[in-house]
Amino acid sequence: MKKMVLFLTALTALGQAPPAATTGARDNLALIRFQVAPQKGKPVTDLRPEDIEIRVDGAPQKVALFQGGSIHPRTIPIELSILFDCNRTALSSGTLNPRVLQEGLLDEFPNLSIAVYGFSGGLTRITALTRNQEDLNKALSSPMFVHPVSTFLLDHISRVELDASSTPGTAIRMLAIFSDRQADEGSTSSAAEQERNDRAIGIARETGIAIYPVLLISRLAVQTITTPPSPPRTSGVGGPQFSAPDSFPATRAVGDFTSLGAATGGKRIEVLADGNMLPTVLKWIAEQIRYEYVAGFQTSTSGEKKRHKAEVVMQKKNGGRITGGTRTLIY
Repeated sequence: MKKMVLFLTALTALGQAPPAATTGARDNLALIRFQVAPQKGKPVTDLRPEDIEIRVDGAPQKVALFQGGSIHPRTIPIELSILFDCNRTALSSGTLNPRVLQEGLLDEFPNLSIAVYGFSGGLTRITALTRNQEDLNKALSSPMFVHPVSTFLLDHISRVELDASSTPGTAIRMLAIFSDRQADEGSTSSAAEQERNDRAIGIARETGIAIYPVLLISRLAVQTITTPPSPPRTSGVGGPQFSAPDSFPATRAVGDFTSLGAATGGKRIEVLADGNMLPTVLKWIAEQIRYEYVAGFQTSTSGEKKRHKAEVVMQKKNGGRITGGTRTLIY
């Protein structure tokens, strides 16, 4: 019941009408995404469905769908949501030129669509899923900025996940989040932050969304990291005149953010917040898609909902090493 309330609240805040009550049971096909570690430096592109086995709680399942590589091309729709939580510097100087979306992803993957989210007085879906160059141009030209008081980024990530998962049909869903990940103002405790982090991970796992945290690093931050901090100055009476702020909240915020990748089947990346950040990240995402396989199996909708662990394993020990290939499901 709490999840349904959160779901409706998220869609209302984003200006989207909630779907029909039957939407959650629209498709019983569960997808698992995975890659096979390169052999002798070359990607494995000739994998076949008989080369793998899908197991749910250890029990083998029938492979209902298999795509990827050179033998079984990808045809399932790919839905990439991009959330920008950046400062004005990162969003300036033509960094968000929409042509890089076309050249970096859309031209290579005809089944891929992109939705853009940002902050404009609050979390906003700038454009729904689209491949239209004009719509993406308007989206990336819209005013976007970090919330002036607090982004509470983990809460907003959960809202974007729910919105992205509300689209009908079977699809590969990915969420790339660009953020310099400053600590949230007003955070009360590490326990509260952990709860936000767990909620974002839980929604991603249940909806099958892989998160790709993009940690933006400024050149100043790089210099700060490589330069030892100066000792605090003291006053004439021996009391400290200056002391460095506690870095734990900032460290915790970065750790929570970047941990979303491995926890949801995605990956993390760190890039400089400059004019090359978007092309660099898009090239990296394209590589993830290019060498990725997708396997699917049918789930049951009857009975009490329980948590299940689904995984893909190789049938032969010398067939390659799988990376990814695990997912938590509730059905």
